[in-house]
Amino acid sequence: MYKSVCPGHFYGNNVDIRHIIVPQNTGELKVKEMATKKANYASGLKKCKVQLLQKYLMSIEAKKSYMGLTSLRFDGDSIIMPEVPEREISER
Repeated sequence: MYKSVCPGHFYGNNVDIRHIIVPQNTGELKVKEMATKKANYASGLKKCKVQLLQKYLMSIEAKKSYMGLTSLRFDGDSIIMPEVPEREISER
């Protein structure tokens, strides 16, 4: 879970709290980099600041699946970002 603060398009700041799902052993710097990229993409800006809030391990046990399940994104976010090869991210 992270908090992002992005400059508003007209005035003030947009503050948002979001979740990001990463592999279990991902380092904090990498998580912060990924969260910043996601916040920048969501805001359409490149000046967002991110603060990590909570790290947790979550497990889900399916009991029954319904047809609408296939339309959900499981990263807990409604922002669809273009895929960037891992190599390109690590070169930045």
